[in-house]
Amino acid sequence: MQKLPVPLIFITLAFIMPGSLVWPQGASALEVTVRGIEARATASVMTQETAQAMATVMTRETAQATAIVMTQESVQAATEAATTVQAPPQATPAVMTISSAKTSAAVMATDPADPTMLPLASDSGQLKTGTAAASTSAKQRQDSVDIENIVREFLLDFASRYKGQARIDIETPHLGNHASCDDMQPQLSGKQALRARMTVTVRCVVPAPWVVHVQASMSIEGGFYVASRTIQAGSTVNQNDLVMRVGDLLRVPGDAVLSPESAIGFIASQRIPAGTTIKSRMLRSPGSVERGQMVRTEVRGPGFVANGEGKALESGAPGTRIQVKANSGQIITGIVLDAHTVRVLM
Repeated sequence: MQKLPVPLIFITLAFIMPGSLVWPQGASALEVTVRGIEARATASVMTQETAQAMATVMTRETAQATAIVMTQESVQAATEAATTVQAPPQATPAVMTISSAKTSAAVMATDPADPTMLPLASDSGQLKTGTAAASTSAKQRQDSVDIENIVREFLLDFASRYKGQARIDIETPHLGNHASCDDMQPQLSGKQALRARMTVTVRCVVPAPWVVHVQASMSIEGGFYVASRTIQAGSTVNQNDLVMRVGDLLRVPGDAVLSPESAIGFIASQRIPAGTTIKSRMLRSPGSVERGQMVRTEVRGPGFVANGEGKALESGAPGTRIQVKANSGQIITGIVLDAHTVRVLM
């Protein structure tokens, strides 16, 4: 049987209203079946160009003229649905307002790639630029890095008094909401001395006063001197009596001898065992006077000089004032001139 062409109107109707299609009278069952298959096949074929031609283009004027009013409960559902819709490549951004009882938002007609232009809605309905608000907040708070740098410079200045290599570790301070400071003043808590572990207090003076305590660990690797052999009391220290050791200078006694010049030529005021760290209090200047030592007194007054003897009640280096008990029993105060003489001014 010859297959007859099916009118386009029947194909269209079969696609749109397949249940209401009426075939010409006299058509056989086979012909009806064939035509139905052809209609469905033709209706199911749609090229990409045809689909694009059927897309509805909404112009800026149409979008602006359309207001979508939604309730508060439907705002979230509409937002989730909107994320799945992609605008045509050449579509022009438009302004759309979504309003409810408490929420008001606006989609700006601008470049979406620029996040600095996206508005933030506050509870009062006023818009703020996200980047500007964050930048202002960050600028008003004090940066912990600035405080760490100030503490580091402060401790390095102290460490410059030592002949050694300083190492400083600073714990990041907890600042909270401290305002940015223009004048910060660091100082050591307690005694003004470096220690292996210490707290540095940083005070802000301008513009708003605040205080923060910074924990710091420090070491200074350098040389100090110990006795290479036992040094007897009263003997003069020479180069062979000393040997240098290297270690953390903050962990040795504060008056440890750090240079040979501070020991050579001095007199041991006590017995110093071998291997002992030599301290300045163990030595005395060769021109100093020891407590209990007999000294010559030189008393000077207007137009006279009187010499005598006495017993030193204190130890003292040249230039220091000590008390001397004269042979007469009188206690006088004078200045040490050398290891044997004390001058008394009347």
